[in-house]
Amino acid sequence: MMKKREEISAALLLLIESVLVSASVEVRPSVNATEVGDTVTLSLFPPTALRSGSWAVGESLIVAWLDEQQAVFPSYGGRASVNVLSGALTLSAVTVADSGVYVVEGLDPQLKASATITVVEAVSNVTLSVNQTALNEVTSSAILKCSVSSGSSLSFLWLNSSSEVTVGDRVHIADEGSTLVIVNVTRYDQGPFRCRAFNPVSNGTSDPVSFVISYGPDNMVLAVNGTSFPVGSNLTMLCSAQSSPPAQLWWEIRGEPQSTKGPILEVFGVTKEQTGPYTCHAFNNHTNTSRSVTKHIVIAEPISNVTLTAQATDLVEFNDSAVFTCSVSSGTSLSYSWLNGSNSVISGGERVQLSNGGANLTIRVTRYDRGPFSCNVSNGISQEVSPSVYLKISYGPSNTSMTLVPMGPTYRTGDSITLSCSADSNPAARIWWMVNGMQINRTGSYLQLQNVTESNSGNYTCIFHNNVTSRFTSESKVIKILVADTAMYMTSPFTMEMTRVYTCVARNNVTDKNSTASKTIVAIVGPEMAMIEGPDFAEVGTTALFHCSANSYPTCDFTWWFNGSEVANTSTFTTASLSFNMSGLYTCVASNNVTGGRSSATRMLTVVGKGLMLIPLLQRTPVEKA
Repeated sequence: MMKKREEISAALLLLIESVLVSASVEVRPSVNATEVGDTVTLSLFPPTALRSGSWAVGESLIVAWLDEQQAVFPSYGGRASVNVLSGALTLSAVTVADSGVYVVEGLDPQLKASATITVVEAVSNVTLSVNQTALNEVTSSAILKCSVSSGSSLSFLWLNSSSEVTVGDRVHIADEGSTLVIVNVTRYDQGPFRCRAFNPVSNGTSDPVSFVISYGPDNMVLAVNGTSFPVGSNLTMLCSAQSSPPAQLWWEIRGEPQSTKGPILEVFGVTKEQTGPYTCHAFNNHTNTSRSVTKHIVIAEPISNVTLTAQATDLVEFNDSAVFTCSVSSGTSLSYSWLNGSNSVISGGERVQLSNGGANLTIRVTRYDRGPFSCNVSNGISQEVSPSVYLKISYGPSNTSMTLVPMGPTYRTGDSITLSCSADSNPAARIWWMVNGMQINRTGSYLQLQNVTESNSGNYTCIFHNNVTSRFTSESKVIKILVADTAMYMTSPFTMEMTRVYTCVARNNVTDKNSTASKTIVAIVGPEMAMIEGPDFAEVGTTALFHCSANSYPTCDFTWWFNGSEVANTSTFTTASLSFNMSGLYTCVASNNVTGGRSSATRMLTVVGKGLMLIPLLQRTPVEKA
């Protein structure tokens, strides 16, 4: 019983040892891929002493051995041998048929392992063939086939010049990579194309093949140094087109075929009658395609003596139209543009119209159409601007207004009221006054009512009349004079500082009630103490900014004077870019149209050179002048 247990234990140990040996041994070929005719050795790793076993590929036995005896099966006679010590198999003069999974089985010790070897035929004589080499762009397709005289397990790579061909909408690869199809070829598919065939042991590249792709004509260009030429000059035009083969070129002038063929057209001593379209035609007899390109050429006489006339220059706003005519002594193929000062006159609508090819301009005038008007005539070879024409536009009266000082419309008996009327009008409108619909013996912009009574209540109207436009208009305000129990308060002589709200409080001791009334009283004064703020020194090339102010009510008007000439009519004055001759006295005059008063101040400005501003720019209080 004990002996039987020992035999079972020995058998189990042997089995475990065999399993462990099988799990730890692998077969390694001397090369992974083998070329036909080479020798391959399959060895066990790690090296193992294998005293007996066999090698097989698929279902076919190759060799078996026991100790130092080995038996090679007939189909491998002379090509196969085994190392009886290590179990390594050597197979010589291999063929493609020798590819497969090689299995070794050991009997002493027991093991089983396998490895795959691949036998590949070397690539030779790679050839590239095409369906045709002469193709038309878009309408033709190219088919390229790659073949070899010998070789197995092949892969293919396609090259266009030195770049790899990539598959896309137009490019397809078929037949396991050996065929390249390019659908609807373009001019960029000319090649040269090559194919490279390769396997794990060798590779080869075909000779290049190029296509002749006919395309065009397209992308035509007609080059000429301008589009307008003087009468009698010489004209040269150059025509080009992208085309393969080169396109046939011929010319037309104003629709008439010319005898000239080729890319250059020369016309000597051109005349006005040769103004018109110049066309270059291109034809490709391979693609059977025609194209053309045209330019309009103007042959003109130079412009001279541009004049501008107006039917009338004294016009009435909204009533009259200014009609201008632009003419030249000589010149053809004329183009007109119109200017009002520095601004272009834009035609359109009912007010501004162009006619006679742009030579006539008609404007239904407004007060802003005084000009200066000029016309600019051009024809591509010359241009000239006419002398300017000004218009005198009579307008108004419009934008009327009436002002009450103090502001109403309700006043107390004893008040004084100043009514003033104004309107936009050229020439200035005549103004007269009416009260309650009856004309009074007063004319002019102002009506003074002193120490008013209840009888001064009523509807006050100023009538405006422009005797040129024959237009009337009016402006009215109602004034109400209230009579009440009065208490008088008399101020001291009124000054600017006394401008404020004055309140009267009435009290009835019987009813024990109060009533109040307030009045803002504004001093009509000035102007007083005109004063200039600004620099005493400034660098040449800069500008100087002056500001004039004065105490005045109502607000006064300002004018600026330099060297006896008026230079501005606003409170703030900025000089132009300063030059040395702009040094001198700058005078500001403040005037109040209501009080009739004036006040002035001066400032001496010295213009110095660049970098010489060594004197601080101090603000000085000017000396007031009456």
